[in-house]
Amino acid sequence: MNRRRLCASALLLLLPLAAWAQPPPPGGRPPPGPAGAPPGFRPIHGRSPYRYPRGYSYRRWVVGDVLPAVYVGHRYAFNDFRTAGLGRPPPGQSWIRVGPDLLLVRLTSRRITQVIYNAFL
Repeated sequence: MNRRRLCASALLLLLPLAAWAQPPPPGGRPPPGPAGAPPGFRPIHGRSPYRYPRGYSYRRWVVGDVLPAVYVGHRYAFNDFRTAGLGRPPPGQSWIRVGPDLLLVRLTSRRITQVIYNAFL
């Protein structure tokens, strides 16, 4: 009897959390087109195919993550920010291309401060 009450109480406590859960996007992938882009951003078309560093593949980066050092350098830097409708990065930060995404990264800590998903179409 006590076991049933305990299970029922646990279920009642967890039920509101299930209402907050959102279904995954169709196909388990984010919708096409840029997400998290600032006003005035223009998607970037026609760039050469992207090559990940050896041992790396796509990962959905979020603000606050620390980017591996291999990405911080001239090879992955994106300096054509005006064409994309972006402002100059703040001092000590740089736009970095990682796959289809564009990340604004603090160069000293490699911490991500902004993400534009699917910036490269």
